[in-house]
Amino acid sequence: MTLIKKYTTISFFCSLFLVFFVVPNSLQAESVSLSSTKTSYAVGDSILVTASVQTGGQQINTAEGQVNFPPNLMSVSDVRYGNSIISLWVLKPSANNSLGEINFTGGVPGGFSGNTGNLFTFIVKPKKEGVLTINLKDVHILLNDGSGGELLGLKMIPLTLNITAAKTVTEVPAKDTPVEIAEGSIISPDKVPPENFAPMVSHHDSIANDSYFVAFSAVDKDSGVSKYEVREVPKIIGLLTDRFSTPWVEAKSPYVLSFQSWGSLVEVRAIDGANNSTISSANKPFGTTITIIFVIILILFSVMLTCKFTKNSYTHIK
Repeated sequence: MTLIKKYTTISFFCSLFLVFFVVPNSLQAESVSLSSTKTSYAVGDSILVTASVQTGGQQINTAEGQVNFPPNLMSVSDVRYGNSIISLWVLKPSANNSLGEINFTGGVPGGFSGNTGNLFTFIVKPKKEGVLTINLKDVHILLNDGSGGELLGLKMIPLTLNITAAKTVTEVPAKDTPVEIAEGSIISPDKVPPENFAPMVSHHDSIANDSYFVAFSAVDKDSGVSKYEVREVPKIIGLLTDRFSTPWVEAKSPYVLSFQSWGSLVEVRAIDGANNSTISSANKPFGTTITIIFVIILILFSVMLTCKFTKNSYTHIK
């Protein structure tokens, strides 16, 4: 009896270990999931959905894939990635409500070594009652192992929501009113511009035959940077007139500059998902040819002044 009791006690503690340590870790290992705070909502509710990756303790550096949703049953808005572990987006997540897709591709320079990391969030609004499922497709997570190896055994965990009849609407919220999520939390309108950043002007033989370019990258911790614009203001001439300055144009880094020989002030404007913006600038030097011409002109001017001064001095002495 004592022996049976002893084995029963050991089995009990082993079960507790499995339940509290082994099982949770196995559920979280190597997966990309979609989650919300609950699973039952009403038509018209604003539901905050989070896409996240569970690495199983392995270091990763790239995430790509697609979120699929039924566009006839729901709409997606307010995709945000400011607090994502991804800092370098090749394809920023944005909703296509016609196709029912959110495509994304991004990287983590230096890698991400945490167990769980958020990729992005988005707001779902159900249109009809019923069961609504949001799926993940073609998701690939690459390891930060120097060889581009893929995270094996990756599970894609969808989100299933039960949608009931719409609640009675008593009033229409005013413009710029914070979005109230169905479970009670609030997403405030993004009024904070991207953080200050430092564009870099340089040239390299691997980019447009050694042409001058500007490279840039900004961070916005709320709605994320949606696009960049570049403008060039020529030096000296730009002090007199704005006529020769280039207009603001949408650009991707690295951006090859228009003024290759002439020096210029290069302005870069980072615009976030809520249309807030931050402008930073960098100086592009004069090209070698223009610099040599300026030096020659200065030397000639100096020689002329010296000759004139010498001639005047000689005349005065005479």
